[in-house]
Amino acid sequence: MAKDEQAVMMKIPQTRQTQTEPVPRLVHLPVEILFNIISVLRDMSYRESEAVAARTARLIPHVDSEKQKIEWSYAPPPEPILSSFQSFAVVNRQIHALSVPVLWERLEFPSRLPIPMTHFTENILPKHGANVKTATILLSSDWFKMDLIHSMNPCRYDNLCIIKHGREGVHTQPQPELPQDWSDHLQGLSPASVVGTLIHCPQLHKLVAYLPGPDEEEPKEEEPEPDLHKMNALATNLSKVLSTLGNLRVLELHNLRIGLPRIIFTSCITNAIRNLLLLESFSCSCISLGSEEEPKAFAEALSKLQHLTNLELTVVGALDPRWTSWPSPPKLVHLSIYGCRNLKSSEAPRTISAYAPNLTYLYLQLENHEGIETNPVNLDGSGARDDVFYLPRLIELELVGSARCMVNDCFLDCKGLRKLTYNLPENEDSILIEEFVEFICTSPFPRLTFLNMWRPASLGPLDLEKPLVTLRNYCEKHAIKLSVLELV
Repeated sequence: MAKDEQAVMMKIPQTRQTQTEPVPRLVHLPVEILFNIISVLRDMSYRESEAVAARTARLIPHVDSEKQKIEWSYAPPPEPILSSFQSFAVVNRQIHALSVPVLWERLEFPSRLPIPMTHFTENILPKHGANVKTATILLSSDWFKMDLIHSMNPCRYDNLCIIKHGREGVHTQPQPELPQDWSDHLQGLSPASVVGTLIHCPQLHKLVAYLPGPDEEEPKEEEPEPDLHKMNALATNLSKVLSTLGNLRVLELHNLRIGLPRIIFTSCITNAIRNLLLLESFSCSCISLGSEEEPKAFAEALSKLQHLTNLELTVVGALDPRWTSWPSPPKLVHLSIYGCRNLKSSEAPRTISAYAPNLTYLYLQLENHEGIETNPVNLDGSGARDDVFYLPRLIELELVGSARCMVNDCFLDCKGLRKLTYNLPENEDSILIEEFVEFICTSPFPRLTFLNMWRPASLGPLDLEKPLVTLRNYCEKHAIKLSVLELV
């Protein structure tokens, strides 16, 4: 929202007023109602974001090339396209004064139009940075260089030069919605630019950072070899910058994947999170395993976060059964695991139960099903089974494309479950659905209130007619709200 604030400022009516003059009113409405209008328009602007970004992108000239390589260009910024909320904010001074704190709640870089970073760090943010609560920033390749963090002058290309990739970005794993099309974007921010920006945001609550690839060259045919010097530089820069954000509550670090994935080691982020003692939520994606020591260091760093309640790991190589050797964050109750291949399905029940026994929410998608069908049921001295989740406080469970036994008796001990969401695997036949329906009809979860099923498009209505009739009848009888949705 804040990316076009400089244009909003230019559009404010410039009539002069003295301090004794009354503030003009748009309508004779209480301020509370005006705040409700602003809130509605703000939510509307989020839905308009993609369309506004696309229209704005067409205003920026691009240099086309027949080769698949990066090109750099710069053009003076055209008149920006405003969202409904931004347009409403410039109606008059009263509306603008009420809208400014909301306009600046979210900050995104690179902005939609090429604007020098000095305009933000010297003019805009000193005035409005105190309102910023969330920042989403694409980092430039300068983060892989040492001794740039203390530079007094941000890189001259930051937020100005257009980086054009010959192929579109490939995001094979689910990630948070990107602010714009990253296959064709303005250059991200250097360490100096990020420091110069965040120093003006004392109320920053959430930071989302998209980590760059070690190089921004033309896409290669295979995954590049990691550069240890660049890994060390990234780790140092992240640690120094995040150490200045001691009040941060939510942190997301995502490996930006353009073309083939660029390797970023877990060690790059371990020290960066170690000192964020007030962190309540941490999410990271596409982080590779660099050495056998990294899982221990990463788990130990997480254990220091005494206030962490939410942990989201997407394609993180450092998650494996050895995590049971270290304590989890004491307040951890929400855990999401997607595509972490070093955690096998056969090892997941024991690992997750031992590491995070107090979970109330679990999102689980595992790709490595090695040994899942033949894994023997092991009993220790207490009679506990290795293939069963012992999560007595679990209330909500989401399963995505898991093997059969991950759906059925693995969760029999979770008697407090109230909401279950199951995404059927692609290319599965109706037999799996029939088995799932039979399992649910045995009433394994006496407190179940909500049941959501996502079925792949490969299964038509006729394939599901009989089992779904049985399931609907069961849910109606037991007051369970059932939703069956189709994956497109």
